[in-house]
Amino acid sequence: MVKSLKSIAITLVGLIFFALGQPVLAQEIESKEIITPQAYIYLADTNCYFIDSGNGLISVSGKTITYSAVDNITTTVYLQKKTSTGWVNVKSWTNSESNKSYCNVSGTITVAKDYYYRTYCYHRADEGNLTETNTSYTEAYLVN
Repeated sequence: MVKSLKSIAITLVGLIFFALGQPVLAQEIESKEIITPQAYIYLADTNCYFIDSGNGLISVSGKTITYSAVDNITTTVYLQKKTSTGWVNVKSWTNSESNKSYCNVSGTITVAKDYYYRTYCYHRADEGNLTETNTSYTEAYLVN
């Protein structure tokens, strides 16, 4: 009886170690928005958007949101084109707001077809002598 209890106990301990020791298979997902909310005092949400309306007409926008109103909040959105040397700015739009907790900006442009484009945004919040910044971008889109 003692031998069978000892055998069962060893088997259970082995199963526990086996279950806990198994590696976790995970797929790495690339983040396009580089923000860790707990790392910021003011910046709460930052994002940018890209809309292909057809015939080369592109609309872009960006938003910056803070946890509370700040002295100055700025959003700059860039439309970028992929070239052989990397991403090149085609056009940019900027908006700033004072004593608010949000700042949006948008723009529309007609671009050459058969190229990849993306939206890149720069987000900034200023409160007193503290400045927080962040960037975000969309995936590349083939405009055709």
